[in-house]
Amino acid sequence: MFFGIGVSYGMQSFEMDFVNQNLNCVDKFLSEFGSASGFLDGMVKAAAKHRLSIQWCFANPNALLQSLQYPQVTSMRGSFDYFYGSSWDIGLSSLLLWALDIAPSTDTFWTSTNGADATRLGGCDKKGCPADHSEQGYELHTLLATMINGPVGFSDAIGQTNGNRIMRTCRADAFCSNLINR
Repeated sequence: MFFGIGVSYGMQSFEMDFVNQNLNCVDKFLSEFGSASGFLDGMVKAAAKHRLSIQWCFANPNALLQSLQYPQVTSMRGSFDYFYGSSWDIGLSSLLLWALDIAPSTDTFWTSTNGADATRLGGCDKKGCPADHSEQGYELHTLLATMINGPVGFSDAIGQTNGNRIMRTCRADAFCSNLINR
């Protein structure tokens, strides 16, 4: 039902964040054999019915291995949340993803400082932003998201996107199939 509503509004893909926490924090998933895999299977069947692709984020190894039977699961996020900093560090998690032939991705990232919106909207705490929320960090995150071949997602505040930076993630003919904005 939810995917059907989403598709009616133009949704083309679905991302489930914190897969590990979803699977580890539901008592039934921990105590009843097959219930967690049944949950993931049901999500994928609904996605297939609506011709949607899925990205799972922070998936644990059992979900990663289960995803191998689903063509709808096209990518996995291999990074921490951008909010906390160091989401560029995808080395260890990406090793498993590449070995399973799953396109890793990073969390959405900023392409600019986001001005006063950075702390007002909760992008950084009152002490300031992490070190990689900087001019060099924006370049690093843009390059990494492009090079690892997963979805490229940016999450700037409205009116704060560095268009020149984000367009460098697209081909010369402006084809941007992996580009998403949150």
